[in-house]
Amino acid sequence: MSFEEVQSEKEKWCWIQVMDKEMNSLKKNDTYDLVELPNGRKPLKNKWMFKLKKEDNQIIKYKA
Repeated sequence: MSFEEVQSEKEKWCWIQVMDKEMNSLKKNDTYDLVELPNGRKPLKNKWMFKLKKEDNQIIKYKA
């Protein structure tokens, strides 16, 4: 699923919670630093990936 698709889902707030959890984990583990982009440089491209973990057709976990 894309970010745009997630925003239109009825479980939008579940996805937002999972995104917050992932961002907090990245910050806690010092995985990256947010810095000013130097002149003439391009930012790295990235995107969110969203998946549902299901068991017996029941959602058991939202993953971002």
